[in-house]
Amino acid sequence: MEPASKPVSLLYLAGLFDGEGSVSIARSLPHGKTKSASPRYQLQVTLTNAYASIMEYCHETFGGHLSWKEPKAPGLARVGNWQANARVAAHFLSQIEPYLVVKQKQARLGIEFDSRFAGPRTQRLSAAEISERESWRLEVLQYNKRYLPVSKPWICVDLDGTLMEDGFYPGYGPPMPGAANAMKMFHDQGIGIMVFTARMATVGVDGTYQNTNKINREILSWAKRHKVWIDFVYPIPKPTFTLAFFDDRAVRFTPGRTGWSDAVKQFTDQYGDKLHNWQGALAPPPIQASAEPEYG
Repeated sequence: MEPASKPVSLLYLAGLFDGEGSVSIARSLPHGKTKSASPRYQLQVTLTNAYASIMEYCHETFGGHLSWKEPKAPGLARVGNWQANARVAAHFLSQIEPYLVVKQKQARLGIEFDSRFAGPRTQRLSAAEISERESWRLEVLQYNKRYLPVSKPWICVDLDGTLMEDGFYPGYGPPMPGAANAMKMFHDQGIGIMVFTARMATVGVDGTYQNTNKINREILSWAKRHKVWIDFVYPIPKPTFTLAFFDDRAVRFTPGRTGWSDAVKQFTDQYGDKLHNWQGALAPPPIQASAEPEYG
């Protein structure tokens, strides 16, 4: 094995990180704290590779933590996982950022996040401060784009009062009449289904921190239990204190016995002929060229 101290060019390291690394804003609740304690947000980078000298170089040069996963079968190589947080992660990204291609945007966001929000490990945050940090976390998550394949059209469906009977928050009630059949119909047509709900807000209506990963699992479990097809729970919450939503692609849902049959009919009438060319339907209309102004 080559010595771990052998220098590695930043250009090579950037290429490796583009393919096998990740940038994220990690969110966690301090151990042993109550539900009202503030979550902690910090920049995090990881790199996974089986080449020991590269992994050890990152560990020795930049710091962080290096662990190894032993192979499950003979003949397979063990895999190393290098992880760095906060200032260590920011320093690493600042060194390779000029050479990144795929993850340059995430790297720049991560570096800026750390410079803005670096602070004590245990820091009391207001709801506004949590919301601001959460928006940064979700922006980096958006750029990673690992969770939504763009090979099919997607629809966005609310949970309370649309997929599920209203009035059960924070619990979960029965599905709306017709909801399961409607979601199955969309799925059978090759349409992806994502849930967009205010339940995914980091700060709940009582002002305390919510574990949105747990809520995501609860929603998927509810859907599975009631045989309501869901592909994905959108990580950005629907705004809570909103009187009305204005959108040129909205399909109106009115709770009631015919709620889903009426909504499916409206969707079919409005979008049925666009499914074969859904990408074209999403494209903005071409800008019409205007005549050059005449000057006297």
